Amino acid sequence: MCEASGGSEAHHIRQHSQYLCIPLCADCHRGSINGWHGQRRIWNVYKMDELDALNDTIRKILGG
Repeated sequence: MCEASGGSEAHHIRQHSQYLCIPLCADCHRGSINGWHGQRRIWNVYKMDELDALNDTIRKILGG
């Protein structure tokens, strides 16, 4: 999401589905203001949902 360096946390789009998760920094994942499990402000600014973030992750992995 924010391309922060360092470790990431796995956000599961569907619980217990390991292939439907996206790597997020701690703030993008569970931050009280920007995080997916918070107010989601940064997600709203970028007009992204979980599937958009998954698509972006796959594109980056494939080098596109």
